[in-house]
Parts: sequence; structure tokens; C-alpha cells
Amino acid sequence: MSSAYEDEIISNLLNRLPDEPEDIVNVEDFKEAEKDENEIHLKILQNAKARRYRFNTALRIVLAFWSILLVSTWMWKVGEILVNNNEYYHLSDNVLITLLTTTTIEVIAIVLIAMRDLFGGKSEENIK
Repeated sequence: MSSAYEDEIISNLLNRLPDEPEDIVNVEDFKEAEKDENEIHLKILQNAKARRYRFNTALRIVLAFWSILLVSTWMWKVGEILVNNNEYYHLSDNVLITLLTTTTIEVIAIVLIAMRDLFGGKSEENIK
């Protein structure tokens, strides 16, 4: 599906074609037509890159919010378990050590993944 911007570009370039079909077409006309076609493809590609960049930015905001919510909730629950362990949960020391270790690894991994993508900039460089 093409956008109004793409339709306008194509319309402007097609208006440069001769009105009379009897006009003689030469090599220069073919070269100009090829240049126009390349220009159309370039503008469409630039428009697609801009749309992808906007989508990636919106997706990053959603994922950042989701990560903050998930990590905060999980950390709150782990803190609750640690504080109330002797009264309600009665978990052994090995279970508590495992819980703290996995929570620490999870938080570090989520932060590293998010920061690498947000500030590494490599995902936008791969757009071809």
C-alpha cells in the first residue's frame, strides 16, 4: 500500500513523460527514465526507513515500560519474601540464595539487553 507522499512523487515524475505517443524516444530519454525510476525507489526507501524508525522508537518505549514494570514487581515480591520469610514462607537458606541469585541475574540481563539496544545504535545501522 503506497502513501500519499509516494503517490505524489510518482505523479510528479510521470507528468514529465511526453504527451504524444508519436514522439521519438532516444537514448537520453531512456537514461532520464532510468534516473527517475531510481529516484522514485530512493524516495520510497527513505520513507520506509522513516516509518521503521518511528515504529522502533514507539516499540522501545513500550518495552522499556514493560521491563520497568516487570523488574519492579519482581523485586518487590522478592523483598516481601525475604522480609516475611520467617513468619509466613519458612524457606530454607538454599532456596533464598537461589532466589536472590536468579533475581540479580534477571535484573542485570534485562538492563544489559535494553541498554545495548537503546544506546548501541546498531539496530538502526542495519536498516538497508
